[in-house]
Amino acid sequence: MYSLKSFLKKQYPGLLAAAATIVVRLIYLLQIQKSPTFHSPLVDQQWHWEWAGDILSGSFWGKGAYFRAPLYAYFLAFLRLITDSSFFWVRFLQVLLSAGSAFILVKLAEKLFNRTTAVVAGLIYALYGTLVYFDTTLLIPVLFIFLSVLGIYLLITYRKSSSWIAWLMAGLVLGLAAITRPNILAVIPFLILWAVLRDRAVLSKSVRLKTSAIMVLGIILPIIPVTVRNVVKSGDFILISSQGGINFYLGNNSDADGLTVVMPELERTQLPSWQQFVPTTNAIAERESRRGLSEGDISSFWTHKALDFISDHPGDFAVLTFKKFVYLISGFEHSNNADIYFDRSQSSLLSILIWRGPIYFPFGLLLPFALAGIWLYRKETYTLWPVYIFLIVYALTVLAFFITARYRLPLVPFLILIASAGMVRLVTVIRERKSLELSAAIVIMVVSVLAVNRTYFDEGFSNQFQNYLNVGAAFERAGKLAEAEQQYAKALEYYSHSGSAYNDLGYVQMMQGKLDQALSNLQTALKYEPDNPKIYKNLGLLMQRQGKLNGALNDFRLAVQKSRPGVTSSEELSQYLLNVAVTYDALRESDSASAYYRRSISTAPGFGPAYAKAGSFFSREGDYATSDSMFAVADSMNALGAGDLFNWGLSLLRRQEHRSARQKLHAAVEKDNRMYQAYYLLAASYQDTGSPPDSVLTYLNLALEYNPTYQPALRLHEQLTQQHRK
Repeated sequence: MYSLKSFLKKQYPGLLAAAATIVVRLIYLLQIQKSPTFHSPLVDQQWHWEWAGDILSGSFWGKGAYFRAPLYAYFLAFLRLITDSSFFWVRFLQVLLSAGSAFILVKLAEKLFNRTTAVVAGLIYALYGTLVYFDTTLLIPVLFIFLSVLGIYLLITYRKSSSWIAWLMAGLVLGLAAITRPNILAVIPFLILWAVLRDRAVLSKSVRLKTSAIMVLGIILPIIPVTVRNVVKSGDFILISSQGGINFYLGNNSDADGLTVVMPELERTQLPSWQQFVPTTNAIAERESRRGLSEGDISSFWTHKALDFISDHPGDFAVLTFKKFVYLISGFEHSNNADIYFDRSQSSLLSILIWRGPIYFPFGLLLPFALAGIWLYRKETYTLWPVYIFLIVYALTVLAFFITARYRLPLVPFLILIASAGMVRLVTVIRERKSLELSAAIVIMVVSVLAVNRTYFDEGFSNQFQNYLNVGAAFERAGKLAEAEQQYAKALEYYSHSGSAYNDLGYVQMMQGKLDQALSNLQTALKYEPDNPKIYKNLGLLMQRQGKLNGALNDFRLAVQKSRPGVTSSEELSQYLLNVAVTYDALRESDSASAYYRRSISTAPGFGPAYAKAGSFFSREGDYATSDSMFAVADSMNALGAGDLFNWGLSLLRRQEHRSARQKLHAAVEKDNRMYQAYYLLAASYQDTGSPPDSVLTYLNLALEYNPTYQPALRLHEQLTQQHRK
């Protein structure tokens, strides 16, 4: 009888690894949950979080072709759904997925090697600092690694099986990995070839061909819905995502350095934000092509530009590729969204698990042990071919783009597998005194340790300016403006010539009421970036706060004038136009205000705030038909704030449409329960429609609770009191 005791005895290496993985990452999560970026993710993490939110808010299929492979976004949306969008619990559930990866890796080690190797591999996985770091981020590797490890495990487990279900399952897992990160599409053909040629002495040709075909079917099944959806949404045949072209060009152009997002079409000091990078590069492609381009055309455009660079400059390409290879095997962890070494300060655990030197731990030791393992198991390469195929081909796909810690991270579990086997075999070699075998392994390790534990070319640079700027942005998004101000100031200590940083600093100072300091920093920002429309926008907001409406109008109009197609997004330009409209409105220049409200809407038809503000304007102008249509569009976009709903309700009351007005006013106080004016209007509406005094007093008392000196409410209260006396 299969008892719990026997189950635990059999599965304890995997369960131990999974438990250790959870405990280590839970400690790390508890340590970093007070970090400003924990609840205010930035760059790609913000992209994924907001994409998942869009999926849940009704835009399940999205618009156009997928720019990025979609599975992680839908996985994240599911996690947000079941955790009520808790940043902590979403990350914790990802930790459980990582524990699953650890368990499967241990089972794979048992299949290929032995139990001792499995235990070592599981513990290394649990304690591997870079995995700990990325498993708790809102990024793709945690899901992709799980699917990759599971896919290779299934192939090796069922290599001698003729079960169509087993091979279909293996294919499905690899197909899911492909719609998580399409790089694996380069690996899959070689795995299929291995499946066709595997164990020819044991399996007949027909069995191998049949199971391989079933695996191919499994791979295709998850991809088909994504492709069909892309065709329907964009009209282009885009297999999974459209980002391959621009990413390939970023890794292969005349300015490429193998580490960062650079391209000759954009100056390094003027790289757009992550939100604007796609529309900016799309606009560049259309401008150079001198025609409108579909999403597939844009991807092809950048692919051809990269290929042109490679063919026209083969020497430069060879040097660049060599540099990327050096970065790939270097122990240094290069991060493109955040500095993993900077983030060590947020966690004492991470500071133990990741070192910057003299050994770049852990990769600086993992790779040497893995190379030694490859040598020590050179006579058993045949059984390891699926692992080696993944390591070699996937590494080549990373080289095709640019090198960062998270892009090479999928290699790590398989390197852990080989390194663990090498460690265990090394102990055996020492015990058996195989001096030649031991000497060769030691030489491999010493040489590789010396080679990988140093930085080369442009590697090893720590951008403290960007680190503090990122933290400041996270604090700002969280509403912690004083903390954001401190971080922006620290960033400027490392690089004092950034107009954007002075602009950010000036903005948070303005929002805190430090108007003189804000003005000084915004003026300094203009010295460094005189054509940055965001600075003029903030100067306009500052003038507004000072009551200098003509000065604000001038700055807002300059923001519009300085905007550049392909750099300024349509929503940003719409906001600048809206600022002009609101200022004209405040100056009682109705014709100009009306024109700019309409320009703001036509510039970005999907920008909800423009409709909301225009609705209030046209209501005051007495154009109720236009006002109602504007409010309705804004409402459909969830863009109405408490003030907008109040204005809509007030507009309806002017037309004696009491029932609809009350709906809007109730919605206003749901968003802001301190809006005493809305309570007063509700009371007045009930009074005008002959409702019992108790109904009127309920809302009137709420109005006076939040503002005891509000004269209209006091007058109505006095009127009701006199009526009661009579």
